[in-house]
Amino acid sequence: GVTAVVVGGAAILWSKLGGGTDAIEAVPAHAQAVAFFDVIEIHDVLTSDRVAGLLGEVDPKLAAIDATLEEAIGMSIANDVLPWVGGTAALWMTGSGENGAGCLVVSARDRGAADDFVALVVAIDGAPDATPRTVEGGTVYDMDSEDGQPGSIGRVEGVVLLCGGDGAMDASIAAL
Repeated sequence: GVTAVVVGGAAILWSKLGGGTDAIEAVPAHAQAVAFFDVIEIHDVLTSDRVAGLLGEVDPKLAAIDATLEEAIGMSIANDVLPWVGGTAALWMTGSGENGAGCLVVSARDRGAADDFVALVVAIDGAPDATPRTVEGGTVYDMDSEDGQPGSIGRVEGVVLLCGGDGAMDASIAAL
């Protein structure tokens, strides 16, 4: 959950965007629900004069979030996420309840920085044990949470994937 917030927040706040594989490419055809985000457009809306009065300045809020994340998990949006985030993100889901599966997919414009991010997430204290596996185009880490639900994180080609549920990661990789 923390990882999804970090990645999602960075995707929304990132202003120097571009590059990476389009996130929609990692959405399998059998997905039942899909949300696609043009991160550049979201940033433009959030920094518009119309929204500025509602949200206030974004940079001080980002600094506060970064300080909290750095203290809690040793990561920050500015140093560990923004260097790799590209221009698109997608969220897909299939099934429901215990049979549900899905992924948050974020395009990565810098694959090395994305790999560093994934390594940091896997190393967070208290994170489930992760088993790495090499796939065509990258490495993914499979984890089982305390509730027995499988999850995965990895960088494959030009996207970072955060997946939950049986087969979600493999479905996104197949779509790529």
